[in-house]
Amino acid sequence: MSNAINTTPSRVVEPGAHPAHRRRRRQRRRPSPPYLPNGFETFEQAKERRRHRRKVLRKGDRRARFVARVLRDCWPETRCSSEACPVCMRKFRKRFCRAATKVIASSPEWTRASVIPSGLAVPLGKLNSVNVPNLVKALRKRIERSPYLRNRVVVGGLDVSLNVKENVVQHWQLHLYLLIEAKRGRRLRAAVRTAFPPEPTAARPYRFRTVRDFAAASSYAYKSIFNRRSSYEKDGKPRTRNLPIKNDELRELCTFLDSFPIGARLILRGVRRNGEKLQTVKTKQVSTEA
Repeated sequence: MSNAINTTPSRVVEPGAHPAHRRRRRQRRRPSPPYLPNGFETFEQAKERRRHRRKVLRKGDRRARFVARVLRDCWPETRCSSEACPVCMRKFRKRFCRAATKVIASSPEWTRASVIPSGLAVPLGKLNSVNVPNLVKALRKRIERSPYLRNRVVVGGLDVSLNVKENVVQHWQLHLYLLIEAKRGRRLRAAVRTAFPPEPTAARPYRFRTVRDFAAASSYAYKSIFNRRSSYEKDGKPRTRNLPIKNDELRELCTFLDSFPIGARLILRGVRRNGEKLQTVKTKQVSTEA
């Protein structure tokens, strides 16, 4: 048996250099900036969602496989800037929330309106037939033609869900989520209903709420996570719940999202995008009287 003494000095591990230290350091979550709501998705969550989408898209048709390669080639030095990429959407949404929160905080009265207009139901398998830039332009025109809404600041976006009733797929439903610089009241509700006639199949085509949490409202105005909206009856009452979109539907959704520039779903009135960093600037002074 050897009695040799090891004279090699032991290696000193600096804090954070050992893998266990790095894991603990990564797990410490920084507090969210004031313009982001609590629970805003982390970078790791966005990367995991992107990995899942790539896996699903690789099993699709030629168009789906192309989008999978777009997501694969998204790196910090060369971001893909695709709406189908959760990482790029997270970056865009952070900038949008910072700019939108400043605009919203500049006025005391804001209402969030969830609107399901008629004519925006799209059959399953036909989502890629929708021209989003043209549709957004037409929706903005409706706001401009409204005597009440044209003088209001409006910040919002075009959202999409897959409507399911009693476990049977109905259609894709495009709808609006708008933050309007006005007090929630009868005149505002009447103006929104006139500008956007309701979808006949929607149980509640309009929802109006006073904005109290600016960060949460701006984050929800431009979403990056989309769901199945399942409606059913329980105890004789209509109910809805959000469920994950299935793989075939996710492939159609991702190819749709990749077909237009990032930020193309924005609906703005009284503000504008200024440059690539999405700086939201008032274009005119508007009245906020109800």
